[in-house]
Parts: sequence; structure tokens; C-alpha cells
Amino acid sequence: MTSHVDHRYSESAYQAERAAKIGDVGPTPEYIIERYRRCRLWRLFPKEFVFKRLGDITGKEILDFGCGEGVISTQLARLGGRVTAIDISPQLIDLAKRRADLDGVRDCINFVVADITESPFPKNKFDPSSAVVRCITWICAP
Repeated sequence: MTSHVDHRYSESAYQAERAAKIGDVGPTPEYIIERYRRCRLWRLFPKEFVFKRLGDITGKEILDFGCGEGVISTQLARLGGRVTAIDISPQLIDLAKRRADLDGVRDCINFVVADITESPFPKNKFDPSSAVVRCITWICAP
């Protein structure tokens, strides 16, 4: 039986390898932001469905757990959200910070390297409707 520490170590090692494979990130193209602002194809694409359900996120406190290299975090910030992006991997958080800098939203995202199962966040800090973003995009990912 593996311990929580063993699992965390193996997850961290896997994510470090994933970050190395990604290498570098680029800025998010404007057409991507417009796609998720308008969500015209929300019936076809799960991520557009989620963004449509969120509605206007201007000023909302949003938690993106398992944020990885920050794709969704930066999109949410560019759409007006105040994002807390958490990931177990410092290497992926570094990539996410780079993406946020390139997208001009670094001041809208609080990056945290931590294990979500040991969350340091107070209850009711985040808008409840935003909590489903990462869950749904994980479930619906091909």
C-alpha cells in the first residue's frame, strides 16, 4: 500500500517531466479569448459549455486547481476573473506564470504550489459556480 507521501512524490515527478516536455509557452491568441467570451458552440464543446454557464466572471474569485501550465487560468483572468491557480508542480506553475506574463494578467492570478488535498484556503473564498470549471474540463477531455 502506497502512502500519501509516495503518491505525492510520484505525482510531482510526473508533472516535472510533463513540464519539461512542454518546454515553453506562448501568449493566448485573441481569437481564443473571444471564443470563450462568446461561447457560440457551447452545445458542441464542453469547455465552451462551462464558460457559458459561468456567465460574466468579472471580479469573481475563481479557483483553478490542477492548473498545470495555466491555459484555463489565463483565459479566466483575461475574461475578468480573479484567479487562484494551484498545482502540485512548481515547474508547471513557472510555465503558468510565464503564460500569465505574456497574456498581461499576472496581477489577476495568485499562483500557489500546493497539494489541493491539503488546501490552505478558507471556506467560502471562491465563487461556488466556478468550482466546476476544472472538474468538468477534466471529465470531458478526450
